[in-house]
Amino acid sequence: MDYPQETFVNTTFTPGSFWARRREIVRAQTLRHQLEMLKKTGRYEAFKLGWHPSYSDPPTVYPVPNHQFWDSDVAKWIEGACYLLTDHFDTEIDEAVRELVRMIQGAQHGGWIFEYPLLCC
Repeated sequence: MDYPQETFVNTTFTPGSFWARRREIVRAQTLRHQLEMLKKTGRYEAFKLGWHPSYSDPPTVYPVPNHQFWDSDVAKWIEGACYLLTDHFDTEIDEAVRELVRMIQGAQHGGWIFEYPLLCC
């Protein structure tokens, strides 16, 4: 590999720097808000392969269906949460990550996950 990735554990943030402050805001506020939105919009529960009322909302821009990639939204949240949990353990966030991982494992029959067709088609 020409440009191997440095692991994030070799990265430090100078206390009080722009990125340190931004990261703290994400940890303290943004992560929880995103979790709330994942739950509110049905993305969190999608891996239980059950129905959520938001799935039947009419398209905002006809004929393009509303957002379908719930799995990637959840995966991105899990990734960010795990990065932040390495420095600042948070029971609520850790429990949400663990629950989501269990749901993903339960939904992964045959090694492929794309729940939109399973729920909506």
